[in-house]
Amino acid sequence: MRTIIRILLHIAANTAALAAAGAFVPDVAVPTDLPTLVSLGAVLAALSLMLRPVLKLLFGPLILLTFGAFLLVVNSGILLILDFMTADFTLTGYQSLLATTLIVGAVNVGFAALGRLTGVTKR
Repeated sequence: MRTIIRILLHIAANTAALAAAGAFVPDVAVPTDLPTLVSLGAVLAALSLMLRPVLKLLFGPLILLTFGAFLLVVNSGILLILDFMTADFTLTGYQSLLATTLIVGAVNVGFAALGRLTGVTKR
């Protein structure tokens, strides 16, 4: 049961992050209708849950050498994959990619802290 709640929390966090990025970053095109936005959040959550551990293992030495700063590149890569996979989400330029990566990361950290605070997720 905890796993399902954790996945739903990831989907909600990514949906909120994509909505925030669409609202605050000028070169990011995100749909405004809720079903499409939730489906984008679900695809981003699936990519993050499946690809991020593999990429962290693959780029582990670079992550260690840069004291974790290379994780921005990993997260940006996942967002670029989402951009290539879906027609509803469009990133234009590297500045918008960096800003979207920071927003998605901050919202995910906030949702993870909320999940730990409420006892839904434990690490």
